[in-house]
Amino acid sequence: MKRVVIIVVLLVAAILAGYTEEVSGKQSPEELKYDLDFLIQTLEDVHPDLYRYTPQEEIYKMKQDIEEDLSEPLTRLEFYRKVAPLVTRIGDGHTYITYPVEELNEYINGGGRLFPLDVRIIGERLFVVVDYTGEIPPGAEILKINGFSISQLIEELTKYVSGEKLSYRIESVNTNFRALLWFAYSWEEFNITYLSPSGKALQKPIKGMTWNELTRKAQELQKEFAKEEKEEDSKKIQYPYYSYASMPELKTGVIDFRAFQDPEKFNLFLEETFRKIKEEEIEHLIIDIRNNSGGNSTLGDALLDYLTDKPWRQFSKIELKVSKQIKEYYKDPLPALKKIYPESYESMYQASREWYQSVYQEISSLPEGEVFSSSPELIEPSENPLRFHGKLYVLIGSHTFSSAVNFAATVKDYGIGTLIGEETGGLPTHFGDIYPFWLPNTDLPAGVSHKKFYRPSGIDDGKGVLPDIEVTTTLEDVLEGKDPVMEHILEVIKTIELVP
Repeated sequence: MKRVVIIVVLLVAAILAGYTEEVSGKQSPEELKYDLDFLIQTLEDVHPDLYRYTPQEEIYKMKQDIEEDLSEPLTRLEFYRKVAPLVTRIGDGHTYITYPVEELNEYINGGGRLFPLDVRIIGERLFVVVDYTGEIPPGAEILKINGFSISQLIEELTKYVSGEKLSYRIESVNTNFRALLWFAYSWEEFNITYLSPSGKALQKPIKGMTWNELTRKAQELQKEFAKEEKEEDSKKIQYPYYSYASMPELKTGVIDFRAFQDPEKFNLFLEETFRKIKEEEIEHLIIDIRNNSGGNSTLGDALLDYLTDKPWRQFSKIELKVSKQIKEYYKDPLPALKKIYPESYESMYQASREWYQSVYQEISSLPEGEVFSSSPELIEPSENPLRFHGKLYVLIGSHTFSSAVNFAATVKDYGIGTLIGEETGGLPTHFGDIYPFWLPNTDLPAGVSHKKFYRPSGIDDGKGVLPDIEVTTTLEDVLEGKDPVMEHILEVIKTIELVP
């Protein structure tokens, strides 16, 4: 059993972290309509160009259809199912409404049953990676679930995921398939129509499994390669969101960079890692951001300072739309931070207090609705004795998003390294910097971009960052635990190293 098999089943735990509040009851049609109006008004007030990708007429028509359908009280989950497709139709990956995680947590704590398969969408088809019930073999292609064709399910589930590109939204569905299936349908039993790996059409009813059952099964599978992992991990520099391992025989190092989180620890990681890179005389450095959905872009600048001795900037221009909401947010971000980070809001605020205040000073006197534009200055590299001077390779893919895309675009636009893999799921010129808010009656969390960021080259063509060397991953690769992208670049490095 391969490592990739276990990942999806464990990811729902991250979705649930921090949510213990029980929820119940329904809101009246009047309350729901008020929330819908509040949602649209906030999006229009705050977003720099809300209808860039979808015409206002289409969004208003969707809103009207929802209003006409709000004729009876609904739960938060029922209301979410109606409004989420409207928000995702806007087409901005940083503008969203969050699914009501508390309801899923309450369901799981009550012994609710979830979809018991790990699956992967490839193209427009759905394949089994692991069946925790032992009923359906890996590699089987699922044709229907509870009478719904896979094309219907993919179309429905992608309505709950924000993103500019379909490839990113599908990758997000892959990552959260089990949770999204529950949010969309709340099924506990599943009638599966599938093709066996030999091509035989079969049908199998299977029951869902509790979270405890799924976790136990996943842990059992992990034991099959736990010893191998332990041996590998003992050689790594390991942090929660990033790690480093070396292959001295190839003079190669690999940074697995999974999230732009925790600047303080990242700086420690960088110093420790690049000191080891220098000690081991590494000549080839691979940075893997294929599963990195972004975070704090200042981590990108910190990393770039170890990779280039030439000036750079991640954005050629930044536009901020001024609004009443944004003025209030920068003047006093504590109310929002308390809701998002109830245990650490004070430290987060203190770390960013000067930044909030400086932005507020810049925009406080500007009229609402105005777009405030700035051009960041080039960042001059520091005198860094640990700077890497070898060959750099950055691995990208359809789940590379937000700050990870900014980093990839900077590497490409300044010629700092070679990009390998597939087109990024996020756009290098994009809307972002999320203003968080909550709907007044349902208390559903939402977010909306209030800035637009332009890549270093200034190009705004609606495309992701394109790889210099394209390498795709097939179903067979997934099932066999292969990584063709990593394998390809290692073969390239071997060829270089073998040349006299």
